[in-house]
Amino acid sequence: RRGGGPAQRRGRAQVLREVGEAIDEAEGRMRRLEGRFRVFKHDMHWRQQREEAAALQLCRMEGALFDAEDAAMLLETASHDLRREIERQTILIGPEAIARGRDR
Repeated sequence: RRGGGPAQRRGRAQVLREVGEAIDEAEGRMRRLEGRFRVFKHDMHWRQQREEAAALQLCRMEGALFDAEDAAMLLETASHDLRREIERQTILIGPEAIARGRDR
């Protein structure tokens, strides 16, 4: 028999209510989990942006350091060249001529 009696219909109605409540609870948990996931995703995106900005700043600083090192090496080379030229000119002109030039 398909229809069943009133007790059986009440049993089905109770089961349907319980199933509906379970679905509603599951839907609520799913919404809360989705909200937590959105917050987590936003936080991860924000952290990634900060890390990328820090990496870019580090690259810029490294570039500036390399430029400063290159400039220091050029100055050091120029200083050595100047020192050698002063020594060469001192030998060519002679210490006496240099001393006379200072006295004037």
